[in-house]
Amino acid sequence: SLEEESRTFPKKFTELAQQNKRLIEQSADMHYNSGVFFVKNKEYKQAIKEFERVLEVKPDHAYANYNLGYIYAEYMVDRKKAIDYFKSYLTYAPDAKDADWVRKYIYTWQTWYGKQNIK
Repeated sequence: SLEEESRTFPKKFTELAQQNKRLIEQSADMHYNSGVFFVKNKEYKQAIKEFERVLEVKPDHAYANYNLGYIYAEYMVDRKKAIDYFKSYLTYAPDAKDADWVRKYIYTWQTWYGKQNIK
């Protein structure tokens, strides 16, 4: 019985690890969808929290980065944070449909402020 258990343990451990990975991905999706909901309802601070939770689990989530950049660019007016999130977005989705707009945003504000700190 113990011998049989020792042979099946690695398989059970692998299955648990796969289930855990799926749950983590599902929680990231849930937070992303919640963030979109809050944006649609103009609750930007709540949306920021949700998109940040996505990035805690999946830092390479391009659209969570994009949405955070957009919120900071358009609603919170924190250009430094917007640029940081937009740069991450471009890292993970360089050919996305909004990539050119994001590049122009970054270029415009970096040019406008020059070497000053972006606010």
